[in-house]
Amino acid sequence: MPNRRKPEWEKALQGTNRKDREQPENPGNFTQLFTAPPPPAWLGQPARTAWEQVTDQLIRAERLYVPFLAQIERYCERVDIMAAARQEIASYGHFVMYPNGVRAANPALRVLSEAARECAAFEKSFGLNPLAAVAIPTAPPSLPADDEFDII
Repeated sequence: MPNRRKPEWEKALQGTNRKDREQPENPGNFTQLFTAPPPPAWLGQPARTAWEQVTDQLIRAERLYVPFLAQIERYCERVDIMAAARQEIASYGHFVMYPNGVRAANPALRVLSEAARECAAFEKSFGLNPLAAVAIPTAPPSLPADDEFDII
């Protein structure tokens, strides 16, 4: 498991922060979105559901920026491809018989596998899997108002 990057607030608490190593909060000056735009009209139902789930999670994590929308769209395309491949496999099975009598793996299995691999890469870039989420800096924990150890 990769080591997560310490957030700036944690470095400040430990006294290990350095001005020359500070990471900007929003390095690209991207516009943050606080409400999700509707999914593109051409997406199928599985992709529309994925769009709503991903944008909702990114909004709750305060990590939805305008340039991410194109990536989310590509992710949702892969979700649509996976749904179509699963339907193809359900219709014809894991193996198909070709006209020359050769029995081989259904080509939809490869399509499904590749789309799933690409979806996993997108999920990692968005911080939507457990390992990737650990690497993304978090906000400092909030202390209760009656904290007896509060020195500020």
